[in-house]
Order: sequence, then C-alpha cells, then structure tokens
Amino acid sequence: MNICLKRREAPIAYTIDWGRGWIGAAGIRASHWTVEAAGGGGQPESHGIAVTGAAADEGVTRATISGGVPGVRYTVRGHVELTDGRTGTRALALQIGAGR
Repeated sequence: MNICLKRREAPIAYTIDWGRGWIGAAGIRASHWTVEAAGGGGQPESHGIAVTGAAADEGVTRATISGGVPGVRYTVRGHVELTDGRTGTRALALQIGAGR
C-alpha cells in the first residue's frame, strides 16, 4: 500500500476509479469511507481527522479527508456496494506531516 503525505491544516481529496472492467454494467448503489489510526491508536475523532465530504458517480468515488495528528499514520478505506450486489474496498495509508 502506498503512503500519501498530508499536512494537518490542508484537506486532501482522494478518488477511487473502480474501473469499468470491474463494474461492468453495474452501477454504484452505495459508498462510504472510513478512517482509522494505524496500530489501534484510538478513534479517529480523538485525532481530529474526519471524512468531510464524499460523492459517487459514473464508477468513481471521492472523499475529502481533513485534520489529523502529525506523525500518526491512518488507513483510509473506500467501500462500495454495486447494483448487482457485489461489494469492494480499497485502502490508502495516510501519514500526517509536521506542517509547513
């Protein structure tokens, strides 16, 4: 898994293109995003990190992640349920930098 760097004060937008090869004729019925501190470091809310925006259309899901604690690594997961009943999850490791 690749690690993306993020400044605490700057939101980061993350996009997953689920690909027409995997989706086929199905569409996205539902999508949601989760953020958790790596290594069981408590609830994301206690770290001031949150998904502050999300959208889905045409086989692509998007999320905006805000906040975080410098030096802490988080796992961001995008989950989808397709109209044909299949589900999928993809993940990103996010490291919060010290700032400016």
